[in-house]
Amino acid sequence: ALSLSRAALLARRDSTFGVLLIASPLLALLWCWTARPDRDALWRGAFGALVGAAIAIFGIGALRLVVGPVLPWFIPPEESAGLGSY
Repeated sequence: ALSLSRAALLARRDSTFGVLLIASPLLALLWCWTARPDRDALWRGAFGALVGAAIAIFGIGALRLVVGPVLPWFIPPEESAGLGSY
């Protein structure tokens, strides 16, 4: 069973997430209405985002191959990581 404080934290996180789910598309529509980007600009932006995501995925994979499964000394472990999980 969840404690009251943990349940309150989860509820607060869920309500914030709900606000983000509603606000994000509304702000995107507002930006499209005010900025009025043409179709080519939207395609260039989407392509740039796709290339950036591909570079990030490739970089993470390359770092994993070079460093291995153990984090290097300059990357701190997560606070919730248990013994031996980093």
